[in-house]
Amino acid sequence: MKYKWIFNDQPKADFLSKNIDYSQIVKSLLFERGLNTLEKIESFFNPKYDRDLHDPFLLKDMDKACERVKRATGQKQKIVIYSDYDVDGVCSATVLGEYFKSINYPIEVYMPDRQKEGHGVNQTALELIVTNGTKLIITLDCGTTNIKEIEWAKNNGVDMIVVDHHQTVAGNPVAVAFINPYQEGDNYPFKGLCGTGLAFKLVSALETNDHPSLKWLLDLVAMATVADMMPLLDENRVLVKYGLFVLAKTKRVGLRKLMESAGIEARYDLETLSTNLDSFTLGFTLGPRINAASRMAHANLAYELLTSSDENKIDELVLSLNDNNRKRQQIVDKVLKDVRSRIDAYPELPSFIVEGSSDWSINLLGLVASKITERYQRPVMLYQSVDETKAKGSLRSIDGFNLIDALGSVSDFLIQYGGHTAAGGCTFEISNAEKIKLGLDNYAKNILTPELLQKKLKISAEINLAEINWSLMEALKKFEPFGMANPKSKFLSRDVEVIKLVLLGQKAEHLKIFIADKKINKTFPVLFFRHNGLAEDFKIGDTLDVVYELDINEWNGNREIQLKLIDYAKK
Repeated sequence: MKYKWIFNDQPKADFLSKNIDYSQIVKSLLFERGLNTLEKIESFFNPKYDRDLHDPFLLKDMDKACERVKRATGQKQKIVIYSDYDVDGVCSATVLGEYFKSINYPIEVYMPDRQKEGHGVNQTALELIVTNGTKLIITLDCGTTNIKEIEWAKNNGVDMIVVDHHQTVAGNPVAVAFINPYQEGDNYPFKGLCGTGLAFKLVSALETNDHPSLKWLLDLVAMATVADMMPLLDENRVLVKYGLFVLAKTKRVGLRKLMESAGIEARYDLETLSTNLDSFTLGFTLGPRINAASRMAHANLAYELLTSSDENKIDELVLSLNDNNRKRQQIVDKVLKDVRSRIDAYPELPSFIVEGSSDWSINLLGLVASKITERYQRPVMLYQSVDETKAKGSLRSIDGFNLIDALGSVSDFLIQYGGHTAAGGCTFEISNAEKIKLGLDNYAKNILTPELLQKKLKISAEINLAEINWSLMEALKKFEPFGMANPKSKFLSRDVEVIKLVLLGQKAEHLKIFIADKKINKTFPVLFFRHNGLAEDFKIGDTLDVVYELDINEWNGNREIQLKLIDYAKK
């Protein structure tokens, strides 16, 4: 066992017993998600665009933002959109940019260079923007922590609207409007919108007549929501479900060609508003390619892809993004190997892992930090020395450990920091690196309990192999789209027997075992991608308890149910 198995509470006999014809398994999954009323179940299984989205004017300062935008357009003032450079930032800029395009109002978009400028609003960029006669700057997916910079803009006669979803750390910026559901005094019913989701809310508020073109923005909203790892609950469930359908028939030539280059053939059913696209398409196929622009070159490449209609130009951009993504993967693998070799040389694993090098690229360290966190079950900061005096760090965390609080404990040694509870970034003087390392480790020692350090696996329900059938698969499909806060359900089956082992792939890198419950004479395949020698752990006749997700394998017109193994215990 790699994990500590955590069993969800199971519903009582009377749970949803009235007039609901669901199996006990489905009831367990509903109970797990807190869906205990017919209304909640209906909204979850059948999210409706017109019913389940909240009024954008419930966001604090939304009225002020709309008034200032309309005043700027009415007075022909120069407007600049200042967005972050990741998927969320690029999609945010595209969403708001399309609103201004729809009213034929010229704007400029500024996205900082990931390597040279980093996250957030920087003073040098502001000075350049202000000298060009700008009167209104709208920040998207950034700005919350840039209090000094925004105050400078105000003192120089420029208004700023901040649209952001990052947590506040030291008060609110002095913006003419501050749209952030996490700010004190905001009563918006759902806090989990990404930056693009908030940009969509701003456009929805500006388009008071619910213009039909709004729905055509949802492909971008869905992609950003999944790529930014936001919870797929409440509004996000509506936005992603409809967004996947919009993506399947997207008007964006760039997205269509990007999907084609990745071998994705989008299909959709107009009657059911369903599609073969899913969260994996967004988070692991399109998202990394869009992010590759800023990681390996500049986010402008991704913005051009999403906004251009020039097919020749788009073909070049698709080639560039795919090439950058391949290079990104190679570099990440190299840095990951380097970091792991350092960690494995520790006499004792620290509570907070901190490593740095001038040879690493800050653009990619978040990806590496995520992999290190997952492997070692520790919060991680990886940093790059960007010049002789300064360094930039990227941080990732485990469940139950708040990175913002951790960074706050060493804030005296930081130039700047920000982010979420699970992911963040910072800038600091290299001379303070060891103090920060020691401070973060000491802080973590007081927070991290043995319970937090134990990798956990939540099991949704215990079932036997006889209960796995096509009826169950159809029921599970209703829980899609899966993602943060709505993961694929994990099932436990006990006392199954290994009856066959097959190695797959050119280098025998994949393993398929067949398990059976002899009492019912039912057999299922279990697939291991990149088994890494795991085949040696099994022999025919072994009795196992297995934890898995259920998948459908399709080939040559055939379909079979297969188990994707997560963990197991030998008897």
